[in-house]
Amino acid sequence: MFTHLKKALCLAGCFAGMQSAYAATIEVAAGSDLQQAIARANAGDTLRLAAGQYRGQIIVDKPLTIEGPEGGVAKIEGTRTGRTIEVSAPDVVLRRLTITRSGLSLPAMDAGVFLAQTALRAQVANNQILENSVGVYIHGAADSRVSGNRIVGDAKLRVNERGNGVTVWNAPGAQVTDTNDSEVSGNVSDGNNIGYAIMFSDRLKVADNIAINSRDQGLMLNYANHSSITGNVIDKAEKCVFIYNANHNTISGNHFENCEMGIHFTAAAEGNRIFNNAFINSQSQVKYVGTRYIEWSDGQRGNYWSDNSAFDLNGDGIADTAYRPNGIIDQIVWRAPVARLLLNSPAVSIVKWAQSQ
Repeated sequence: MFTHLKKALCLAGCFAGMQSAYAATIEVAAGSDLQQAIARANAGDTLRLAAGQYRGQIIVDKPLTIEGPEGGVAKIEGTRTGRTIEVSAPDVVLRRLTITRSGLSLPAMDAGVFLAQTALRAQVANNQILENSVGVYIHGAADSRVSGNRIVGDAKLRVNERGNGVTVWNAPGAQVTDTNDSEVSGNVSDGNNIGYAIMFSDRLKVADNIAINSRDQGLMLNYANHSSITGNVIDKAEKCVFIYNANHNTISGNHFENCEMGIHFTAAAEGNRIFNNAFINSQSQVKYVGTRYIEWSDGQRGNYWSDNSAFDLNGDGIADTAYRPNGIIDQIVWRAPVARLLLNSPAVSIVKWAQSQ
């Protein structure tokens, strides 16, 4: 019994060694049919593409490495239908490629690179992934890794037609790296839907950025945790900053101005230190959705609010009473927007005065 087991182990090990020993590097000329090159290659081979253009809509159905040239551009271009590259085999590596022009059907999961559930341990690294519906779609490919890529969508599409840079669905152990412990600093965003969307990341540094004329949000934090957001300027947006379930961040030294809403704070965001920011000339300075009392200050240092009429009798630069932006009238207006018609009525003025006392 033990003899047979040793033979079986030897056969498996010997086969793996032979596969590795016979792996070849195959030079692929520009313009070649990539699907035919894949069909001719053996598992474990490397297809090294010359600089040039290749037709997309290829399926990688065996363990291969497909790589572009050092210092050159190997461009795999789709036909605006389906997936530019679909990977269905394990242990596939795609690197140093330019991958573009996938189909545009979000329900069909069109993508520049589609990693199927059988594409275990796939690696997509250091590629230019441009003008696709979804850049990389990890559809159940366990232990896959997407790292060091530049992914840019198609700005010619309407917003609801665009997919994600990277979509991950039910892929245990998959990694999309270079998001945590990263820095976003010194950038200018002008006229975008969202200036800076900071999502699902930890320990980021978001500093000294400018967002002007954002249609929706200048700065959006969605489950961004333990991060530092400092020195940013947001001017003119529907919401200067939107904080949704983002926890334990330091938000300090920022300038938020001329927005329909200065800050929208919701979904049980906890442990945040929000101080020394300037909220200026927004129609509504704060919308806070929650039931807990929260204090936005640090060591008695709060924020500047342009519509705060509180006194500073001792001249220390700090108001003598806390700024309370969300009163009874604010809540009524949020629940029944038509109540805005009554904002200048004597009855509302009396309620505001009574609350301030």
